[in-house]
Amino acid sequence: MRLWKKETTVRLIKQTPTGIIFAVRHGKRLLREQCAAGLYTLTWQDTPLIRLWPDECPTCAGMVSAGFDAGSDGAAQFLSSLARWNAPFVDLATSFSHLEALFTLLPSGYYSLEDRTLYPSDGNGHFFWAVPQQKTRNPATVSTWDRELEYHTAGPLYLLPTQSPAHFNPARADFYRDKPDIRAIAWYFTDSWLCALLDGHHKACAAALEQRPLKSLVIAPAYRFYDQQKRLEFFNGQSLSEAELIKGVPPLPTPQRLTPAQAESLRNAQSQDAFPWPAPFMQSAASWPDISAAGAIVEAGDLSEQRVRRTMDDLAKYDHNELRALLQALYYTQSSLFMPFACLIAGQSDADLRYQAYSLLAQRPCRQVDDVFVEFLIDDDGYRPDFTQLVDDYFRQRALKPDADSNPPDY
Repeated sequence: MRLWKKETTVRLIKQTPTGIIFAVRHGKRLLREQCAAGLYTLTWQDTPLIRLWPDECPTCAGMVSAGFDAGSDGAAQFLSSLARWNAPFVDLATSFSHLEALFTLLPSGYYSLEDRTLYPSDGNGHFFWAVPQQKTRNPATVSTWDRELEYHTAGPLYLLPTQSPAHFNPARADFYRDKPDIRAIAWYFTDSWLCALLDGHHKACAAALEQRPLKSLVIAPAYRFYDQQKRLEFFNGQSLSEAELIKGVPPLPTPQRLTPAQAESLRNAQSQDAFPWPAPFMQSAASWPDISAAGAIVEAGDLSEQRVRRTMDDLAKYDHNELRALLQALYYTQSSLFMPFACLIAGQSDADLRYQAYSLLAQRPCRQVDDVFVEFLIDDDGYRPDFTQLVDDYFRQRALKPDADSNPPDY
């Protein structure tokens, strides 16, 4: 009697405007999502990498806790052997071919691969690698409501670690500080803003120190299958029709149920002492938008120069919320149009909007901001102590760092 071994195959189905959609047939299921009541985890060979504790309310923030132990290498133990993928980035198709060995380890199903920029923060105001082992509520675990009460998420944005900080190597982080174009690899948890960093923890550390987003190749499972139309949808709006689906490949990879013993072990995992991260890492999280600001980026929509210039030409036409969202979006996307737009808003009569412009301008010290704040002090009548305090603090910090951005960009 001859036994046939099922061969694992990875097939690129199509390239889309946002990335690549591919299928895994007879996947090995070594890297997969597993779940139990009130518990969700990403595992590598059944070893938890990160733990999510969703709330029963689908729009209420769940909790996050580390899933690794002190000696855990996570999926990086395998990825470190794939030398080709860690080569300088060429294009997404090349990276896809380099990562095919990794994709064979996923469950059978459909996935997308995108080249994204992610923040080295957990979405909860913390440096990404400082996630505690105790359960901590995190608003990035769910989508948000905008001012029109629409439910949305921006997709992959923040990072969670899958390795113990015991593996942190300062020299390795320094090595990547002048290599902004090298990619990390991350797994996206659908219906959230969070990604698990499969490999690239030191690249993320370097990005945090340099206050730049981390360029990452993001893997995401298919999001929803419409049985009546036989259409498979991904979080980014891309989809596959019935004709594009492959026989024998399930539309959605079903999360493996944890055994009662596994779930109990994860719930009762022993906490370890917090890692003593140096201050520059812990302070780096302040550089990135929180969930409300990230929602504003989505809400702002079009950030093209044409749209921004059109808004600047007729501010009175737009309401407070539209201008607030655009202001935040330009700041957190590091747009060159932020400075002229914020300076314009800083001269408006809407006190709340003006204060937000002042707060964001204070984070970009330069001569142009100096001029805006000096003009405020000249006209300061003492009736706006919150503004006065903000401006005084700004110049106090400028005195401590006189060389910081003394010449503004030429807008």
